[in-house]
Amino acid sequence: TMATASPAGKADIRKKGYMVVIRHSVRLDNDKKATWPGRNERPYDSPICDKKLPIDQANVMKKKGYGGFDLIVCSPYTRCLQTAALIAKQIGVSRLRVNKSIGEVRRCVRKIQKAVWGPDKADGKVEYLSKDSMESILKEFSDGFITKIEPEEKPKK
Repeated sequence: TMATASPAGKADIRKKGYMVVIRHSVRLDNDKKATWPGRNERPYDSPICDKKLPIDQANVMKKKGYGGFDLIVCSPYTRCLQTAALIAKQIGVSRLRVNKSIGEVRRCVRKIQKAVWGPDKADGKVEYLSKDSMESILKEFSDGFITKIEPEEKPKK
């Protein structure tokens, strides 16, 4: 999960800005007995089990003077969306983009798939949530503060 900001709180690439990288909160699948909806279909997409940690992280950022963020960019995985939504609400950033190039390494996905599906079915391929499902997670975990995902900007030529 990444948040970007300029010192004045406005997106302007001509001014010096900040980028903060935050890892998602604690994964529910750290508990090998844990289960969640969709686990059998997407075992590599564990939700978080600690909602307090991202809120605490956001409060530390605010306390240390990191502010004025205007955009959060996060991975399409459930745990990352949940973490981003919790932080977004806490720091007051309603703009969020999903970037599918941020995420799991294929061999890690395959390892998790093997544990659930067995070695013959594990292929390392990732099936992402639909945009509607992602937005539903964001809305739920931000208490309605974030309601939709912003489209990616196309590079200017």
